[in-house]
Formats: sequence, C-alpha cells, structure tokens
Amino acid sequence: MSLFDPVVRDTTVARAAQYLEISEYEFMALAHWRTFHAIARRDKLDKIFGRYLWDETKAPPWVMNLGREIVGKAEDGTLVPEEYGVRAPVPKLEHLLRMLRDCLVLLLVAAAFGYALFLVAQPGH
Repeated sequence: MSLFDPVVRDTTVARAAQYLEISEYEFMALAHWRTFHAIARRDKLDKIFGRYLWDETKAPPWVMNLGREIVGKAEDGTLVPEEYGVRAPVPKLEHLLRMLRDCLVLLLVAAAFGYALFLVAQPGH
C-alpha cells in the first residue's frame, strides 16, 4: 500500500459479517470451515485476520468469495443465516431486564397520563 494508491475500501467482509450478525474474525473462521471443511488453527486465523485488519485487500480469496455470496444473497433478500450455521443472537439477561424496565416506565407514564385525563374530566375541576 502506498501513499499514492487511491483510498478505496473493500467492505465485503465487514458487510457479510454484519448481515450474519457475527464478527469479522468469526466470519473468517466460518469461511475457512466452509471452504476447507476443517476448523482453522487459531494461530493461522490470527495471522490472516491481522493482515486483513492492516489492509482489507489482503483477505484470502476464499473469504472474499463467501463474502460476495452472502452480500449478494442479502441484497436479493434471500439470505438465511441458518444455512451458514449461524443462529440469531440470544439476547443477554441485562438486555432483557433493560427492556422490561423500559416497558414498565412506559406503562407508568401511560397510567399517569390516563389518571390526569380522568381528573380533568371530573365535573367541578
């Protein structure tokens, strides 16, 4: 990479990982599995991912091929992450508790608003 190279970023891997809701590192591990039918050694995957982080054009062809396939399916609306062995992320307990808290706050606000309307509608007020 030189200072005179045009600044064009290839976001295929990042977009594919985003569509599958996994990290780019996990995406590379998935691409290795789908291409070679073997789990990638951690040191090998670290080296490949490190090169990719330094320069996005250094992703291996087998990673780019899977990336293009997934991006294409996502843009066509035919992407099914389960076909790639990816399940929908399970919400964490803290997220569920925060969502429950937010629902209770909304319920209290709605009840207070309803009560205020009830009081205003009373004769003599």
